Amino acid sequence: ILPVICKDYKKKIVNDGLILHGNYDDYDKINNSGLHIFPSYAKDEMLERLRKAKFALFPTMYDTKLNRYAFKYAIEYTWLESINVGTPIIASAQYGRECVVNGKPLIEQDCGLIFFERMKDIYKLVKEYEKNYDKNVEKMQKFFIENYTNKSKLKELMKIL
Repeated sequence: ILPVICKDYKKKIVNDGLILHGNYDDYDKINNSGLHIFPSYAKDEMLERLRKAKFALFPTMYDTKLNRYAFKYAIEYTWLESINVGTPIIASAQYGRECVVNGKPLIEQDCGLIFFERMKDIYKLVKEYEKNYDKNVEKMQKFFIENYTNKSKLKELMKIL
């Protein structure tokens, strides 16, 4: 991910609005704006950290020639847990075009998620989202409660089978 989020990869100078952390030592001390990026962590710690976070970044990108349809009908549990605790997701537009809910790509639906084409656009998208943060979070949770259920996933799998 570093080559994508950095202006200068070798010096680890990240794009505007991004703050890169190598560990979680300062996690509970954060009090400034910006998008803080932390390394992966254990599931046991995840929900508490997600509850405290204002956003969660999942920059899932892939080689479309090799992994086409890899994310078509499945949303990772980490995403669903983030949505459940009310922490909005920032995702690549590529993923948003690939993941289908109710027969339509997520990016084409008013689902309360943020989709970016380029990492350098994230800061601007977050600032726009924050203008109606609570309403957007409510929209996100409602969308997934109503549209991404076990029944809907089974229906899609049955079509494939």
